[in-house]
Amino acid sequence: KRIFYTFLLLLVYRLAAQVPVAGVNASALASYFSEGGGGIFDLVNTFSGGAFKRFSVLALGIMPYITTSIIFSLLGEVVPQIQEMQEDSEGNKKIQKWTRYASVLLCCIQGYGMAAVFEGFRSPTGVPLINEPGMLFRLTTMITLAGGTMFLLWLGERITEFGLENGVSLIIFTGIAVELPAEFFQKVTLFRNGE
Repeated sequence: KRIFYTFLLLLVYRLAAQVPVAGVNASALASYFSEGGGGIFDLVNTFSGGAFKRFSVLALGIMPYITTSIIFSLLGEVVPQIQEMQEDSEGNKKIQKWTRYASVLLCCIQGYGMAAVFEGFRSPTGVPLINEPGMLFRLTTMITLAGGTMFLLWLGERITEFGLENGVSLIIFTGIAVELPAEFFQKVTLFRNGE
């Protein structure tokens, strides 16, 4: 029952990763990345389970939460008050709350920056990737991407609670594993072409 529930929630994650952010020209985006516009984005795309290259609502993945968790863990080593809180049950709950708030803030910063960067991109044929760039698009994208990350965090907690252990790690694993076959065939093709 727990395995079935886990697979069901991971399926919800994969379906949500297919939903694009509003205002994105999907064909221009696909054309941009298919013509070698990936670069460093290929690595980010692997960790987001392909959601980044689709500019999906889950494009940021769960990484902002992981980043803030690491920051608070490191702060515990440096700031004695935070270390005391981490050892206490009530203090640990408070740190988890701060981590979530910091994750939302980081998501907003990354989402706004991502929207601003993608506004400047064009497909190889010169078509802009964003239909109507501007402040409204940036703010909407920022809120959408922050909501997507928080949804993933919630999904991970449900997997941990009702499914198999460590739902956040399972989400990260699923995102990477689903992209491995495509990455493998892409590398084989590049090798055969002598690139």
